[in-house]
Amino acid sequence: MSRKTRKDEPVEPDVANLPWYRRPGRGAVLSLLTLIGLMVFAGTGLERLKARVDSLPEYNPTPKLVLMDTPRWFDSEGWRPQVLAAIHLPEKPNWLDGTLVQDIAHQLAASGWVSQVKRVTQSIDGSLRVWCDYRQPIAMVETRRIDDETGDYVAIDKDGVRLPQVYHNAGEHGWLEILGVEAVVPEPGQTFKGEDAAAAARLAQIIEQQNIAQQVCAIDVSNFHGRKDKSRNHIFLRLRGPAGPINWTWGSAVGEEFEEPLWQDKIRLIQATLRRGAPMSEIDLSSYRDGVIVRTAPAVASAYGSQPRNR
Repeated sequence: MSRKTRKDEPVEPDVANLPWYRRPGRGAVLSLLTLIGLMVFAGTGLERLKARVDSLPEYNPTPKLVLMDTPRWFDSEGWRPQVLAAIHLPEKPNWLDGTLVQDIAHQLAASGWVSQVKRVTQSIDGSLRVWCDYRQPIAMVETRRIDDETGDYVAIDKDGVRLPQVYHNAGEHGWLEILGVEAVVPEPGQTFKGEDAAAAARLAQIIEQQNIAQQVCAIDVSNFHGRKDKSRNHIFLRLRGPAGPINWTWGSAVGEEFEEPLWQDKIRLIQATLRRGAPMSEIDLSSYRDGVIVRTAPAVASAYGSQPRNR
């Protein structure tokens, strides 16, 4: 006779007859595997979503440099293409790391075309907008050619800072030439060293602001401060004449005039002369045009005193 089983006594499950997923310990393993699978699936989905988003045109645009608030002369003289060509944009930039804006600012500052980079912003359409203060070329300095890459003329601004533009023949392009500078040609963005280059840049700026600018084709400072011939003047101009350039004597550098007309008087004389037509002969601007020699009686010191007497 078998004994009855009490209701409060536990009944041992028949483990061998249970499904594998209901056996003790298998549920925790199954939950862990399920969690791992969900994590792998989520990570794979996020990577695919990121690749899809990055491939969309609106989120991976082609960069485009836009120069904002440029001065009037910037386009009238055709400098925009040269400045844009000096900046190298990556084909597929990273728009989220923040380095693209900094890289563009550094390139502009080092290009030699700008004196100050004010601001650079980026837009979702790929536009990189920049605000700068630009250096305006006013003349071309003749250089001593070292090799074919150096060129014959380099551009400068009013402060004597070299710009990247190089010409083999500046006269053909109508630029004011500066001849006779002995300073070493600096890198773009650097200032020409030497008083001759500074004096030539100052005079070029004055000429460019006058209505005679198209008539003056060159400034010659080869005898600056009489370094080659102390008996000759320091600076000469070349004006466009009917049969070719005509040399005019300018005289001393601006601000160094001594017993000669000031630069304002010299400019007025050039204007008055050119109003009568193209220059036909050489003119010396360093002497007073209406000056006369005033003769006085010689003075001889008296042996009886310090007062001179007329003889």
